[in-house]
Amino acid sequence: MNSNENRLDRIERLVEQNAEQIARTQRQVDANSQAIATLLQTSQQMLTLQQQESQRFNQSINSISAALERIDRVMDYLLRQQGDNPQ
Repeated sequence: MNSNENRLDRIERLVEQNAEQIARTQRQVDANSQAIATLLQTSQQMLTLQQQESQRFNQSINSISAALERIDRVMDYLLRQQGDNPQ
């Protein structure tokens, strides 16, 4: 019986070790899952900010282009006026 008891004790220890390892692994998986979720959330926030910045940049470009068009028209007008009235 001693041999059977030793085997049972060894099996019991192995089962306990396996259970502890599974618990550790599960905690690591949970921590990794949380880290991935945080990274995903941060990535989504960064994407949103980038899209907003891109939109503001495009609006600025459009505004600058419109201002340059107006300046160009004023310059054309002034040059025509100067050509019509040489001094």
